Amino acid sequence: ASEVALEAALAAALRAGAVETEAGCARNRAANAYRRGDTEGLTAHLAHALEAAERSGRVSDEVNARNGLGYLYAERGEVDRAREELERALKLALSTEIPGLIALAHSSLAGTMLRAERFEAAERHATEAIERYETLGYLRQWAIEHLVRAEARLWADDLAGAHEDAVAALERARWLGLDAPLARALSLRGKVAFYEQDFGAARDAIEDAAVKLGESHAEAPRLWAYAGAAQAMMGHFDAAQIACARAGDDEVGAVLEGFVRVARAKDAAMRGEEFDLS
Repeated sequence: ASEVALEAALAAALRAGAVETEAGCARNRAANAYRRGDTEGLTAHLAHALEAAERSGRVSDEVNARNGLGYLYAERGEVDRAREELERALKLALSTEIPGLIALAHSSLAGTMLRAERFEAAERHATEAIERYETLGYLRQWAIEHLVRAEARLWADDLAGAHEDAVAALERARWLGLDAPLARALSLRGKVAFYEQDFGAARDAIEDAAVKLGESHAEAPRLWAYAGAAQAMMGHFDAAQIACARAGDDEVGAVLEGFVRVARAKDAAMRGEEFDLS
């Protein structure tokens, strides 16, 4: 229904020569293509949105179009191309002095830099986005940016900072009733607890996150692997084996299964039993 309405609006905009409306229609058609998994359509509509934005001269339209292209390139794994596009979007957004546009550009750069494992840059852009979303009162986006910063801090070995961000996002996601951000916050809180060697808290948070996400979610196997490793470190080997079985063939899961084997071997050695570390 949305697509039918947008096609009609686009046709009317073209007849009237309303370039700004044309750009908006193209941008929203790109959003529809993204939601139905149509990468080819997403690419074409974003290119149309950018071309129309450049004709209209309205900077906010160009920021939104370039932000979409940056996301597209990041999804394709073209991280440097994505960064260049998003940095252009940020420069344009700053020239408008529109807080929402500036926050959007920082947010997109934070996610892209996290994907590229450039954790310092991810943290810097996430911090900028957090400050602006807080000022604007955009509570959902504020929580999500805390999750991005938590992950950047976790992999940069700033466990205290990652814990602080994960808890902030967790509290806000619970208050707003946001299921997906809540599950992600629980996951991050659990991983931080795991590396802090608070294995009971890690197991509880990670298993809760895995259940909320559901078995079909791409992150679920990895979470069960973490839960299994946490169980093993507490000496709960049967529970660990069950959790690791739910992890399947996940690459990180295979590494964490090694935690389980080592924990079993150490337990056996302490009891004077034979053990196999092969």
